[in-house]
Amino acid sequence: MSIIENARNWVGDALAIRSLRRDRSRLGRRLAPAYTRYWRSCRNTFREKLPPEGAVAGAIAAFRREGIAAFQTPETERVARHVYERICARERNGEHLWATEAAKLGEYTGNVWSDFPELAELFVGPLGTFLMHYFGCNFKIFYGKLYKSHHTGTGPSGSQLWHADGGPGSCVNVMFYPHSTDENSGVLEVLPWDASLAIFERERKALRSARAALPKASTKTELRDVISDFYARVVAEDFADRVRQPIGPAGLVVPFLNNNLHRGGYPASGRVRYAAVFHCYPSDRPADFARYKREGIRKTASYPKDPAAAF
Repeated sequence: MSIIENARNWVGDALAIRSLRRDRSRLGRRLAPAYTRYWRSCRNTFREKLPPEGAVAGAIAAFRREGIAAFQTPETERVARHVYERICARERNGEHLWATEAAKLGEYTGNVWSDFPELAELFVGPLGTFLMHYFGCNFKIFYGKLYKSHHTGTGPSGSQLWHADGGPGSCVNVMFYPHSTDENSGVLEVLPWDASLAIFERERKALRSARAALPKASTKTELRDVISDFYARVVAEDFADRVRQPIGPAGLVVPFLNNNLHRGGYPASGRVRYAAVFHCYPSDRPADFARYKREGIRKTASYPKDPAAAF
């Protein structure tokens, strides 16, 4: 490698790391700052009184430290019970609820928000309180999904491998389990932000060497495997004791930063995992629940191209 290439790589690495530290995002230094600025503007113009932290006070504090937390309350348990009972009843009736094509395997085929209206109670209740305290302003929901995961026997793949979603640093992912979970349920595993950042700071240099060893005609899947293998090795060798895997009774809510390294969704043999996932963002106005009821919260993109857009 030439001196010029080395210098270019050093500069690129330094700028990428600075952006990660500043914006907590893998979007890059050109795109990521817009989301940070909008979030700051929302906080600066927010004039309402935040609801009492109550039962989620500990989760708010933990999230500020690590970018990962968990909580369960009587309200979330009640929502979980209704959602789970409806899923089971519809499955017993033979309804086709889950996608079977490879790209969307196990994804709920209906309208999550209208089919399970109890989910709104999370956002007007403890989850809404959590989000408002973390953001320091109102929040909005970009999309929500519901999944059913099986043990396939072929091993984890896709999002079941270590990865970061790569969206804006203002995005909070939220997992919600409508049934009780344990270590064999295939539940989410997350690396706190400081540990994730430490790995990202090593990533670019390590991956340049690994990719250089691949044939020029390598596929996207092969390139993705190089990244996930790098994450898995470093997590196992240096950060195994930092991995968080919240489990508990039905109604467990697990918020985590979009760019924290995470994996999940591969249950042990004979087990099934149901989980709802939401992507939430700061907002300059209250969440438009009437719009969600009318239009749903289907995924139309990985992240909003305009952080100030109404959704």
